[in-house]
Amino acid sequence: MQITIPMQTILLLNITVVFIAFLARFKKSGLALELAFLIIFLFTGLRYNFGADYPGYKVTFDTISAYTSLFSIDKSQFVAETGWLILCYIFKPIGFFGMVLVLSAFICYTYYSLIKKYVEPGYYWMGVAVYCFMTEIMLIQFSALRQAVAIAIFLFASRYLLEKRSPIKYVLCILLAGTIHSSAYFMLIFVMFAFYKDWNNNKTGYVILTVFFGLLVFGQTILGVMPFLTTIFAGDRYLDVFTADNESGMTLTGGAVWGIMIVIVVYFSKFQPKEFKYFYLFYSMYFISYILINLIWTGDRFGYYFAPFGIIALPKMISEIKLPIIKVAIFLLFFGFILSRFFNFFTYEFVIEGYAKYQTIFSQL
Repeated sequence: MQITIPMQTILLLNITVVFIAFLARFKKSGLALELAFLIIFLFTGLRYNFGADYPGYKVTFDTISAYTSLFSIDKSQFVAETGWLILCYIFKPIGFFGMVLVLSAFICYTYYSLIKKYVEPGYYWMGVAVYCFMTEIMLIQFSALRQAVAIAIFLFASRYLLEKRSPIKYVLCILLAGTIHSSAYFMLIFVMFAFYKDWNNNKTGYVILTVFFGLLVFGQTILGVMPFLTTIFAGDRYLDVFTADNESGMTLTGGAVWGIMIVIVVYFSKFQPKEFKYFYLFYSMYFISYILINLIWTGDRFGYYFAPFGIIALPKMISEIKLPIIKVAIFLLFFGFILSRFFNFFTYEFVIEGYAKYQTIFSQL
């Protein structure tokens, strides 16, 4: 395995913040988690041209800035959704760098608050490690900023499914997220969780497993109806995604590993109180993205919405396992999987080019 320059930069950041978060288990290090996320925020918020999509976002912002009125914007010139165009116009007074800084603060606070509220201090480091090393979370924040904002809104909205039982607020949040990235509209279907009362059974977990293994076996057949569903939820913008990603072919070993992990997550969800069960169930849906990416182009983007729940589910699951040998085995399985995907991420050409050199906005001032 070759350690590339982009990987070196991220590795240094990740190891630093995970170590700082680890110090939270000691009483005298009460602000360790806050310091870890402050470093992450400064790294992400002050970056310049770091991330494959960064140049495109800047071009869009500069084009929007040329308009003198919000209502005069010609939306046909842009690929981005209306909400994102409006957001660019709102941030026009403080510039593109200011916009990235504010949005990075919002995203970082969203994940910080998840760990702070739901993860035990002794396992803060594990939550931070999942956030930093899982390629679908922090690393997409550097590049897919638009979807990262939509995901953060979805995570904020998810509390309305159980904690506050407000389906209307959940729907409003998802509609807002959808104006920024249309993929968020697919999250509307989960409003049904707000009406779900019998959390003592594991029927939902069995349904998720059925979907996973059903897609594994019958995915190509189901693929035929997806363009119709996409047109309903997101218009014809993403109809071209329904082409298999031939570069990431499905393997028997890969299917077995992903299958084992989703079974483990669903199994441990059985023992959770209702306020935590849905974290496990959402995280289990992340593994369905393995099937989708082999059926449709950019299918992994659906997994982006569910990967963050691993920040809560993994530390809690591992902390509750009593037998040391089982605890170590599951830890090695999940984090071996995460690290494998992390190192593989930096072999892609778009990553090597888009993350080639880290520099801050001060280099441009």
